[in-house]
Amino acid sequence: MWPKCQKCSQNISLSWVLFASNWTKYRCVNCKALHEFTRIRYLLASLTAALVLGVSLLLEPYIASYWGRLLLVVVVLFPIMTLVPGQYKLIRRK
Repeated sequence: MWPKCQKCSQNISLSWVLFASNWTKYRCVNCKALHEFTRIRYLLASLTAALVLGVSLLLEPYIASYWGRLLLVVVVLFPIMTLVPGQYKLIRRK
């Protein structure tokens, strides 16, 4: 499910959900509502980072290329980061 604004239901930038720092806020382009991350996002991002490192090291005997291992792990874990609900909340309506 694509992340959506909780006020106007317009799609939120996927780059904000996947790559932004936990203290970064997002303002909806359409309705100007302000969103921020919750503790669920912090825990999920920490777990994802640990899994990327751990699984990449575990796959080393099977996949020789570092970039191949990293790509495989990222392709599996980043969609999971977008599917978990409750990662952000509406903090201010404009």
